[in-house]
Amino acid sequence: MKKKQTETKSRCGFGLTRHLIGGVMCLAVISLICSSASAQNLFAVDAVQGNYGNIDEFTPNGVRSVFASGLTSPFAMAFDSGGNLFVADGGNENAGSGAVYKFTPAGVRTTFALGLSNPAGLAFDSAGNLFAAEFGEINGGPGTGRIYKFTPNGVRTTFASGLFEPQGLAFDRAGNLFVAVFGGVSKFTPSGLRTTFASGLTHPFALAFDSRGNLFVADGGDPWAYPDPVAGGVYKFTPTGLRSTIVSDMGGGLAIDSADNLFVGLAGSILKISPSGVRITFASRDVGAMAFQRNLAPNPAPNPAPYDFITATGIQIISFTTLVLGRQRYGILTITCASATRSGPLLGPGGAWRVWRTLTTTVIQITCYSTQRHVAQSSGT
Repeated sequence: MKKKQTETKSRCGFGLTRHLIGGVMCLAVISLICSSASAQNLFAVDAVQGNYGNIDEFTPNGVRSVFASGLTSPFAMAFDSGGNLFVADGGNENAGSGAVYKFTPAGVRTTFALGLSNPAGLAFDSAGNLFAAEFGEINGGPGTGRIYKFTPNGVRTTFASGLFEPQGLAFDRAGNLFVAVFGGVSKFTPSGLRTTFASGLTHPFALAFDSRGNLFVADGGDPWAYPDPVAGGVYKFTPTGLRSTIVSDMGGGLAIDSADNLFVGLAGSILKISPSGVRITFASRDVGAMAFQRNLAPNPAPNPAPYDFITATGIQIISFTTLVLGRQRYGILTITCASATRSGPLLGPGGAWRVWRTLTTTVIQITCYSTQRHVAQSSGT
């Protein structure tokens, strides 16, 4: 009688690994594919009195260290695809005193752009262009805000003008730019056509998308409104614009990691909300703007190699281990099989594999880098 085949699932730092195993010989195809659940460090503007010129870095466990200091009025942050952190600094809030600074992963600072008036939002498009929201002159009145587009070389053009207090920026997967403006959220197509995506808000100031295309909006409310102050909050908008309330209070910024966990700055703490709604205190710290460090592949190539395919018989899982070296996380899957053949080109910089023979089996070991989002999968009968 044929033994019942079982399916087991193991979770590594960068995705779900499925294996079909059992007491029978099986034919399986193992491939390296992309996933996105690797751990990332969170960067945040320190809002503790006396430290507002600092950028803090939090590990996935919430351990804080100072990444950068000496800024004047940091208000927004964004990472490029190379892992460089860009910070919008409002300067002394006078016209033209704002700047955008670039920090390498090692913390080396250079000036990327000068002469801005209260830059309050940053976001990168898929081509590596930086978009910066210029809030405009304080008390300058409606319509003084702009969106600038900077090429990777720093060449500046005006993408949109005549905006009322533009702040948070975020791109969806289609390349549309969403902008937090006074009272709502505007949507710009790549060609610059503007429509209203959401209204009925007060002072939205931070935006972030999850992997499902839901837009999260941080609204500061209006605590000085008389006679009825307006509370802030975090709201979720589906791609069709359906709104729901996630948090009924607001103190700092928001950010979403690669596993779709939402991080919200509250008074004195950072709240972490899982996709299923589980809430925990991630860290006890007053913070402003937040951004997650992108996952980087070691020695990235512009055209990664296609996937490898390994056909194996008699699969048995030996082990799955993880290893952290610096900021890189690795996963090593080791299996044995009666025989194995391989097809396809060599792996790109995101993974490596090796095969060796024992007296009775072939052992395959696949190493995956979380920063390249690789996970091993197998299927068969």
